[in-house]
Amino acid sequence: MQFPTYNIHLCCGKRQLYQSRRRIIYHAACRYKVLLIRKNWNKYIDELREDLIASGVTVEDFDMFNLNAYNRAAQENVPIITVDGWEDVHPLLKIISADWEYRIPFGILYSPTPTKQVKDFINTLIKISKE
Repeated sequence: MQFPTYNIHLCCGKRQLYQSRRRIIYHAACRYKVLLIRKNWNKYIDELREDLIASGVTVEDFDMFNLNAYNRAAQENVPIITVDGWEDVHPLLKIISADWEYRIPFGILYSPTPTKQVKDFINTLIKISKE
């Protein structure tokens, strides 16, 4: 099954230095910290994490993509990663494109040890996608 991929962007608070920009230069973030989902949540974000850290960016983790993570970004005035389509995720944050080429595929997330019902559902989706 083929799932779409989306660009990874930064979401910045209204007081953030980047707010007036339409695009963030990758190395402009080097003096600041960025919020990323915890390590090992996703290999695509882990690649971005490694490159940001290697460039001198301070990375702080959050556990789950939820309103608490975006509230934290707004309250601490620190960029958080996000993707295309989440423009309205938080009223005090604005998505700004970065000059990197990081993308993330979207699909169906489920347990590594799924229940029978989940297995049946996934198998049905695979069967339908081949028709």
